[in-house]
Amino acid sequence: MARIDDEREIVAELKEKKTAQQEYTQAIAQGHGAYLFEQDEDTNDIFVVSVGALKPGSQCRIRISYVSELDLLHGSEKPTIRFVIPTTIAPRYSPAQKGISSPSETQTKYAESVLYTIEFICQVDKLDQHVVNVSSPSHPIKVDSSNEETFLVAFSQQGIQLE
Repeated sequence: MARIDDEREIVAELKEKKTAQQEYTQAIAQGHGAYLFEQDEDTNDIFVVSVGALKPGSQCRIRISYVSELDLLHGSEKPTIRFVIPTTIAPRYSPAQKGISSPSETQTKYAESVLYTIEFICQVDKLDQHVVNVSSPSHPIKVDSSNEETFLVAFSQQGIQLE
């Protein structure tokens, strides 16, 4: 879902990859606003969002929702699962590092800092009480455990930057 200047909401429509890319390119060529969300085929854990023909000074909020099964980590006293959302994205694809390029042939340039932020909300199923705790070693989080079946997890601070 994309929200433009808190006035207009655009809901994604699932299409064949080539069809979606062609429609995006045509819309841009005609001067229309267009949005394309793609999963990188080489890694499957990288998503590329293209926002085209956004008017100067406009704001665009992108909401991404997906479901993922988490891997069980071995070697700790308690069963542990880990879900990682990197808030540092660009350095992983810095052209200065040999053999690493931007995903899906994007022309993204490395930026030391950016104006956009990330808001994170995650629902974790308790799996019949097999999951008893959620924590974050990197960011302060708040965990709502009032629901019997799920934890609701969010950053406890607003305006977390992707840097």
